Amino acid sequence: MSTEEVRDQTVDLLSRELLGPMHGPMEKVSRRPDRTYLVGTLFPRSTESDPTFEFGTEGGDEIREYENEQSETIGLERSNEWMPSSMGFSFIHNGDSIRCEIEFGLYHPVGSGRTREWQREPKGPYSIEIPSGARGPFDVEPGLQLWSKWRNTGQGHLVTISLVNTNLTDENGKMAPESAFFQVECRAMSI
Repeated sequence: MSTEEVRDQTVDLLSRELLGPMHGPMEKVSRRPDRTYLVGTLFPRSTESDPTFEFGTEGGDEIREYENEQSETIGLERSNEWMPSSMGFSFIHNGDSIRCEIEFGLYHPVGSGRTREWQREPKGPYSIEIPSGARGPFDVEPGLQLWSKWRNTGQGHLVTISLVNTNLTDENGKMAPESAFFQVECRAMSI
């Protein structure tokens, strides 16, 4: 076996184990999916007061901080929290618009008690065309929004694409797996 084949098999195994789905697009898993898969998940936002990102305001991007019930300021350190509710990437292109393709999986409980399993429902690909300068939000699926920010570089555009889970945890901060998006993929193409 060549080193390339070993590498490809290793990458495939790690992808199935950490990102999923392990058992195909319509899999059933016996553990909660948020306990099964470690990466590629957009979790619901906390119902606690979180900093709100004002995307593309007149004066530029800014983080607005709010105070929680204990009057302590919640700062940027929460942006690297264990359960992210957004993802994004930036790229440069010289077209007049872009097309984003988004795919993910939702997991729904099947059965109850000790026999409960989680059934995956594949979603997408959704295709969203974004004209130059459009910001969003663009609704992908209930609870999932796509945002964009365009900046002129003089020789094209620097574009930032963000996917945001707008679902919320319950009042106790508990997360229902049904409100998370798993195995999230987003591709952008200049058109």
